[in-house]
Amino acid sequence: MNAPLTDRDRQKAKLARLTDIADRLAGDVWHVDADGDKIRIVTRRSTGEDALLLTINSDALHDEIEIIASALDHLFLFLGLRSRAVETVQELRAEIERLKRKTDSDDLTRTVSIMLSWRIFQRFLETRGAGGPVRSKAEADTRLKSVLNISSKTLLNTDDRARQACLKLLSDYDIWKRGGR
Repeated sequence: MNAPLTDRDRQKAKLARLTDIADRLAGDVWHVDADGDKIRIVTRRSTGEDALLLTINSDALHDEIEIIASALDHLFLFLGLRSRAVETVQELRAEIERLKRKTDSDDLTRTVSIMLSWRIFQRFLETRGAGGPVRSKAEADTRLKSVLNISSKTLLNTDDRARQACLKLLSDYDIWKRGGR
C-alpha cells in the first residue's frame, strides 16, 4: 500500500505538472478578443493556428479578465523565477560549503601550528617517523611535514590527501595521549 503523499510531495507533483504544461505550451501566445458583449481568450499556438480557449461573461471584472488572460504569461514568469531561485540557492550552498571547507582548513593549519610548540605533541611526533628526538617547534614542524609527506603546512588548506593524513595523525595523537599506542 502506498504511503500518503506529504504536502511537499504534492507540491512537487503539481510543480512537475505545471512545468510539463509550460514546456508543451512554449511558443503559444494568449490574447483577449473583445467583440461586443463577448470577451474571448484566444491562443495563437506555436504551430501558427488560432484556437478559442474560453468565452468570458460580460459581467466579469477587468481584473478577473486580466488574471485569466495572463495566466500563461504568469506561468512562464513564475517558473522562470523559480528556476533562477533554484540556481541561486545551489550557488549559495556551494559557496557556503567552499567557505566552510576553507574555514575548517584554516582552523586545522592554525591548530597544528599551535600544537607544534607543545612538548607533549613533540613527544608524540618522536614516536612517528625516523629522526630521533623532537626538542623544538622547528624540529616538530620538520617531523610533521616528513610524517605527512608535505612540503608546507599550507597544503593542509589545499590538498585533500594532506588534510586527511593530518586528521588521522591528530586522531592517533588523541589515542596516544590517553595511553593507547
